[in-house]
Amino acid sequence: MTGRRPVPGLHPVSTESTAERIADQVRRRIIEGALAPGSRLGEAGLAAQLRVSRGPVREALARLVQEGLAVSVRNRGVFVVRLGPEDVADVYRARRAVEREAVSALHRGRGGAAVGHALEEVRVVVAAMARAAHDGDRDRLAELDIRFHQGLVAASGSARLARMFATLAAETRLCLAAVPDAYPLAEATVSEHEELLRLIGLGRPGSALAALDQHFESALAALTARR
Repeated sequence: MTGRRPVPGLHPVSTESTAERIADQVRRRIIEGALAPGSRLGEAGLAAQLRVSRGPVREALARLVQEGLAVSVRNRGVFVVRLGPEDVADVYRARRAVEREAVSALHRGRGGAAVGHALEEVRVVVAAMARAAHDGDRDRLAELDIRFHQGLVAASGSARLARMFATLAAETRLCLAAVPDAYPLAEATVSEHEELLRLIGLGRPGSALAALDQHFESALAALTARR
C-alpha cells in the first residue's frame, strides 16, 4: 500500500468521455458556422479525422441530434439541422416556457434578500454586456445575452430546467449564427436586460413575467425579420 505517497507515472484523468469531447468539438463548429446547415456529418470521415473509432463518433452525433443541432435521416446519415422561421419561433416559444417557470420558481418561497443573492451572477453578466455594447462587440454581446438567461434559469435552483435550457441555448446560438446581423448592437439592449433584472429582483413576478414575454417577442421579431 502506498498510503498518501504519490504513485510514480500516474496522471489526472479527464472525467469527460471521448464522445463528450467529440460532441463538444462538432457542436462548436456548427455554432461557429464552420459546418453549414445541411452539411453531412459522416461517421467514417469524422472518426478518421479525429483518430478515434466510429463508436464514440456515433454516440457524439446521437447527442447532437438529441440537442436539436443535427438531424438523422434514415438510410442517408446525420446532417447539420436547417432552421426555418417556424423552428426559430419554436425555440423561442420553448425558451419562454422554461424561463417563465424559472422566474416563478425563483420567487416561490424566497424573500427579497434571497432572490437578490441568487441573481448576483446575473448582475455581473449585465455589467459585462454594457462593456461589450460600449466596445461594439456584437458577438460578445450576443453570447452574454444567452449567459444572462442561463443565469436566470440557474438561479431557480432546478437542475432539470437548467438541462432543458442548455439544449435551447445551443439552438439559440444556431439561430443567431444563421442571421449574424440580427442581434441588435445598442445600449437599448443592455437597458432592456437591466430592467428585466430589476423587475425580477423586486420580487414582483407578475411584472417580471410580463417584461420577459415582451423581451422574447422583441427578440423573435428581430430574428425573423432578417431571415
